Amino acid sequence: MFAAARLRIVVWMLWAGGVLAYYFAYVPRALFLRDVTLAFDARWAAITVVLVGAAAAAFEAIERPGVVESLRRFGYRVRSGRVSTLLVAAGAAVVPWWLVSDRIGAVLTTISVQPFPFLGEALARLIAGGVGASLICFGAIGAGTLVLRVLGLRAESDGEFVVFAAASGFLVISFGSFLLAGLGMYRPAPVAALIAAACFAGAAAKPEIGDVQPAQLRDRQDRRTTAMWLALTGSALAFGVVAALAPEKEWDALWYHLNLPRLWLEAGRPVDIVEEYVSLYPMTWELVFGAGLVLGGATAAKLLHLVCLPLLAATVWLAARRYISRTSAAAAVALVVTTPTLLWESATAYVDLALAFQVAVACYALARYAEQDELAWGVLAALQFGGAAATKHVGVIVTILALAFYVVMTVRSGRRLAAATQRALLIGVAAAVVPLPWYVRSWVASGNPVFPELFSVFGAAPSERWDALTERGLAGFKARFGYGRSFAHLLWLPWDVTVHGARFGGCLGPLFLVLIPAACFLRPRRGVMLLAAAVIAYAAVWASPLSSYQMRFLMPVVAPMSLLAAAGLEAAADAAGEWHRRGRQLVTAAVFAVAVVNLPPFIRLHERDREGWSGFLTHVLRQPPVGVVSGRESEASYLRRELPAFGAWQAINKDLPSDARVLTFAGGDHFYARRRRVSYDSTVARPAVSATAENAGAAVAALRALGITHVLFDRRELERLHAETLAIGSPAIQRACTVFYEDRRVWVCRLDYSRLTD
Repeated sequence: MFAAARLRIVVWMLWAGGVLAYYFAYVPRALFLRDVTLAFDARWAAITVVLVGAAAAAFEAIERPGVVESLRRFGYRVRSGRVSTLLVAAGAAVVPWWLVSDRIGAVLTTISVQPFPFLGEALARLIAGGVGASLICFGAIGAGTLVLRVLGLRAESDGEFVVFAAASGFLVISFGSFLLAGLGMYRPAPVAALIAAACFAGAAAKPEIGDVQPAQLRDRQDRRTTAMWLALTGSALAFGVVAALAPEKEWDALWYHLNLPRLWLEAGRPVDIVEEYVSLYPMTWELVFGAGLVLGGATAAKLLHLVCLPLLAATVWLAARRYISRTSAAAAVALVVTTPTLLWESATAYVDLALAFQVAVACYALARYAEQDELAWGVLAALQFGGAAATKHVGVIVTILALAFYVVMTVRSGRRLAAATQRALLIGVAAAVVPLPWYVRSWVASGNPVFPELFSVFGAAPSERWDALTERGLAGFKARFGYGRSFAHLLWLPWDVTVHGARFGGCLGPLFLVLIPAACFLRPRRGVMLLAAAVIAYAAVWASPLSSYQMRFLMPVVAPMSLLAAAGLEAAADAAGEWHRRGRQLVTAAVFAVAVVNLPPFIRLHERDREGWSGFLTHVLRQPPVGVVSGRESEASYLRRELPAFGAWQAINKDLPSDARVLTFAGGDHFYARRRRVSYDSTVARPAVSATAENAGAAVAALRALGITHVLFDRRELERLHAETLAIGSPAIQRACTVFYEDRRVWVCRLDYSRLTD
C-alpha cells in the first residue's frame, strides 16, 4: 500500500512538472533569446511580490488568536444591533446623494495637482462610483434581508447572511427596475427611490443571523499558510479594484451591458433596437448596472460587478468548509480570485462573473436543501437558478444539470427516485418562473423566446432583425474559438483550453490542470468525484454545438474547479509529506508561487503561443491603469488610446444635430455614442454595405431608406472588408462625402444625397 501511494505521487509529480514545463515554455525561450523584457513588467512584478508579502504579514498578525476573538466579538456586536441602523442611514442618503452627486463631481473635476493634472477627474470617478455602488449594495442587502425573512431562512453566520442577502437583493433590484420599465417609469428618480425603499424594507425586516460554527468547519491549515493564501486573494482583489476604477473600455460592456440600460433610462421604458440583436437578451444584471448609472455612473456599475468576486469567494469559502473536508478554504478562495479571466471580469461591466456568483449560491442552497430538507433552501435555490437563467441563456443549462445531480445525490443518500425527481421538477418549475418575463418579451418581439439562439427552430421576425445570412455570420464568429469538435479535439480539450487559452479567448492558468487530477487520483472521495462529474457535464455542454468555445462561458464552473483544485492540493501535500518531512511545505510553496504568477503583471508568461499579435491572450488584466486612476492621464486621453472611434464620437456628440444617424464601421463604443448609430454588420445595413461597386445605386437607395446622414469609417475594418470592391467605398459615394472628422484611424463623412444618384 505504501509503495502504491509513492508511485501515485511520483506519477502526479511527473504530470505536474510536464504541464508546467510546457505551459511556461516562453520563459526559457525568452531567457535564451535574451528577451526578458517581454516576459513581464519588472517594476510591477516587484511591486506585486512586495504587495503579497506585506499582505501576508498583515493577515498573519490578524490571525493571532486574541485578535481573531476580538474581531468576532466586535462583529457580533455590530450584527446584533447595527445592521438595521446602517440600512436606515443608507436609505436616507440615497435620494440626497442622487440629487447632489453631479454637482459634487463637477466641483471635484476642477482639482488639479502636479504631477496629477487630472486628479479631480479621478477623484470624481472614485467617489461617485464608490458611494453609488455602496448604496446599491446596501439596497441589495436590505431587499435580500426581506426575502430571507419571508422565506424563514436564518443564516448561520455573517458570511452566509451577506452572500444570501446580496444574491437575492440584486435580483429584487433588477426585477423592480424591470417593473418600473414596464410601467413606463424607468427614470433616475424612481430607480433611486427603489434603492432607498429596499434599504428601509431590510431595516424593517430586522435581519437575523445565527452563530453556528461547527467544529468540522475549521480550516486545517496553519496560520501562516492561511495568511499567505488570504494575502494572495487580497492582492488579486486590489488589481481588480484599480482596473474597475478606470473608464470602461471593453467591447460587450460598451455595446450593451451599459448601453442598453442607458437607453432604457433615457426612454423610461424597455427599448428594442431592431438592428442590435442583443437588445432582446435577458437583462437582469444590466438593470443592476442601470442602478449604478443612476447613482454613480459607469464606475459604479463596474464596481457592482467587482463586488461579485468577493461574494463568489465567500461562497466558495462556505462550501469548502462545509462540504470538502480536509481542504484549505483559503486556498480554494485564492484559486478562484486569481483565475485570470475571472479577475478580468471583475474589472469590467460584463455579466459572466455575476452569473458565476448566482450559480454558486444556487448550487450551495441546493446542497443545503439536500442536506437539511428545509423548504426555504429549495426556494432560495429556485430563485437563484431562475436569476441565472434571467442573466444569460446558459443559466438554463446550469439549472438542468444541477437538478440532475441533485437527484443523483439525494438517491444515493437513501431517498426514493420518484420523490427526488418530483422535488427537482418543482424547483425547476419555480426557477422557470423567474426569467419568464424576459423570454416572453423576446418571443413577442421576435417569435423566438431565446433569440438569437435556436434560429433554425424558431426563426426570427422581422426580417430586418435576423436572417439566415446573419446566422451564418454569427456561427462564423463562434467558429473562431477552439479547435473543433472531433473526438480527438474533445479528448484533448482540457489540455487545449488550459495551454492554448488564446484560442479560446481567455486564460484559466495552469493550476486546475495540475491539481484536479491530484484530487481524483491521489485521494478519490465520493464528494470530490461527484463534483468532478458535475464539472465534466457542464464542460460537455460547453463543448457541444449548443454553445461556443469562449472561455467566458466556462466561468460558472470556476468555483467548483477551485474546490477540486484545493482538494487536489491537500491530497498532493499530504502525499508529499508522507514521502519527506518537508514535502508538504514544498508542494504548497510551489503551488502558491504558480498562483502568484496568475496575477496581471505576469500574464505575458502565460502566452506560450504568442508570436507578435498572434496567440495574444484576450480577456485578461495586464498592467494596471494607474495613470488614469491616479489622475496622471485624463479620461479622454485614455479612451482615445483604447477605443479607435472615441474621438470621433466626441465630435459627433458635440457638433451633429440630435436627429443625425450614423452608419459605423467601428464597434465596441456604443455607450459613448449619443447619436443613433447603425452598425455595418447588422442585418438591416447589409443592402447598403454589401452592394458591389457596380451596384452603387442600390447602396444609395439603402442608405436613404435607413436615413443615414453620416458614415464613420475605420481604416482597418475597411481593409479587412476589401472596401474597394464595395459600393460604400466606391469613388461615386466617396465624392459625395464631406469630411466631418478625421484622425489616423477613423474618419467621419457627411453624405450629400444631392450629389448621389440612385
